[in-house]
Amino acid sequence: MKKLLSFLTILTLLTGGALSEAAPVPEGVAEIIWGFQETYPDGYLWNGEEADFLQTVSDAAFGSLPARRVKPVDYEALRPGDILRLKKDTYSVMILEKFDDHVTVVELWTNGRVYWGRTLSKSAAEAGDYVMTRYPE
Repeated sequence: MKKLLSFLTILTLLTGGALSEAAPVPEGVAEIIWGFQETYPDGYLWNGEEADFLQTVSDAAFGSLPARRVKPVDYEALRPGDILRLKKDTYSVMILEKFDDHVTVVELWTNGRVYWGRTLSKSAAEAGDYVMTRYPE
């Protein structure tokens, strides 16, 4: 129940984001995702699976836009909200920001805790297995 209330609170507070069926704007998506940091700060113990956390955040940012798999990973095409699959398709991170040489991510570690702001080098991101994106083609 707490997760649902937190989710609804975030949706109510964040207006003008990418919640409609219109093409999402990366800056709006990033704002929505970063808004979750207040409710789920670094070290927060998430009572669920990694995919549940990332799906909750993704749904808030993209509404009902469908996800599609993109393979191979194109670093230049990465945007906030994209989910990068790593480690032989066993681990996921969500892109928060992209820079020339690295990305910043949010993730749920195997200990069940949420962590914000870890960076992956450009080469590590490009070596990912694939990307799940909800941005339209």
